[in-house]
Parts: sequence; C-alpha cells; structure tokens
Amino acid sequence: MPRLNLDNAAVLSNDTVDGLKAITESIIDGVHAAMNALGLPEYPRPRSTPRPLDDAGVAGLSNPDLGQLYVEYVAYAQYVNGQLAELEAGYRIAVANLKQLDAKLKSQLFAAGTAKAEIPALVKDNPVYLEFELEVLKLYAMKSIVDAHYRAYDKQAAGLSRVITLREMEFQQELRGAGIGGMRKGRARPGIGLDGKPI
Repeated sequence: MPRLNLDNAAVLSNDTVDGLKAITESIIDGVHAAMNALGLPEYPRPRSTPRPLDDAGVAGLSNPDLGQLYVEYVAYAQYVNGQLAELEAGYRIAVANLKQLDAKLKSQLFAAGTAKAEIPALVKDNPVYLEFELEVLKLYAMKSIVDAHYRAYDKQAAGLSRVITLREMEFQQELRGAGIGGMRKGRARPGIGLDGKPI
C-alpha cells in the first residue's frame, strides 16, 4: 500500500491551536463564575472517603453510627457527581474542539489543492489533530471511571438507606406489638381528650 504524501499536510498557526485549547478553560471558568454569582459554590470535598461497607460491619452498627456512615456515603457521592459533571462538560467541549479542528484542517487542505481522497487521512495523521483526539479519549476515559465511582457510592448510600428503613420498620413493629400485647393483658392504654391531654 503506498504511503500518504504528507508534504501537503496542513499546518495551523499557533494562535489557532492555542485559541482552541483556551476555549475549554474559558467556558469552564465562565460556568464557575456564573455558579458563584448564583450562590452555588463548588460542592465541597469531604475530608475523607467513607470506609468500605464490607469493613463497616453494618449489621453491628448502632443507629447513630449507621446514620453517620449513610451521611458520609451521600456526601461523597454528591462530591464525585460534581466532579463527573465537570468531566462531562470538558469532554463535550473537547469533542466540539476536535470537530472544529477537523473542519479547519480539511478547509486548509482543500484550499491548498490537496486531492479530496487524501484529505481525511491527512487530517487524521496531523500531529495537532492527534493531540486533540488524545485529549478527547483521555476525558472520555476519566469520565467513564469517575461515573463508575459515582454509581458505586450512590448504590452503597441507597443500600444503607434501605438498612435504616428496615430498622425503622422493625422498631415500629415492636412498638405496635408492645401496644397490642399490653391491651391483651388488661392494661388499657390511656385515652387522649380533645385538648390533647391524657384522660
């Protein structure tokens, strides 16, 4: 197979390349400024990651400790979700930048009289295009990994919530059982009058 003729490879000015790279930062910085103006600062990073559930021995935890662990998981899931949102935004901007770069390179090659059949391959082999494409791939990989972490923390928080709900249901059942049992033994529960006081 004959090698591509790279003599006609498009060369973009440094200003064009730097301008495309700066777009991502300027958009993200603008969003942060707008969020701060609305009184929505970045979600704070928790002091530590929550301990793994398999180490926590959830069944043996007291109710206050279980509640604390649940709060830790919810807080960390929300922090990771904020990081995921930033990566998603950066990824989408990087994809848009790659498309703009693709169009600019094709336009430049077409204007230079490069054969139409060679243009797509020349664009893909362009070092600047490869750099931007690598950035897109890196951001995609990062957002995929962070998304997996978010889902894990969110599911673990949901699991802790279910344990708390089950404990609450058991407690309510015990209260009802104690109330019914007390009535069977002839101990009537005091009534409450219209004024809310015991009769």
